[in-house]
Amino acid sequence: MQASHFKATSLNPQSLSTVKLARLLLSHAQYVLPIWLPDGEISGDEYKAINPLREDKNPGSFSINMVKGVWADFASNDRGGSLVDLF
Repeated sequence: MQASHFKATSLNPQSLSTVKLARLLLSHAQYVLPIWLPDGEISGDEYKAINPLREDKNPGSFSINMVKGVWADFASNDRGGSLVDLF
């Protein structure tokens, strides 16, 4: 991901709430998720990845919706509502 994708003013720690951070991350999900979860693949609006906390070998059971930010690991039943939760 290139630094030019983020505006320095949008990362002002004094005005950055969790909600704003979640929106910012979601707007850059296609760049952020491959960095966080490099063995994943994009399939429509979903980023399907290998869960680094389990011994997955193939992407699929761990999925992040890049439009809504919700994610789930269907093998472990872990779920979250934003990319902040995911991180």
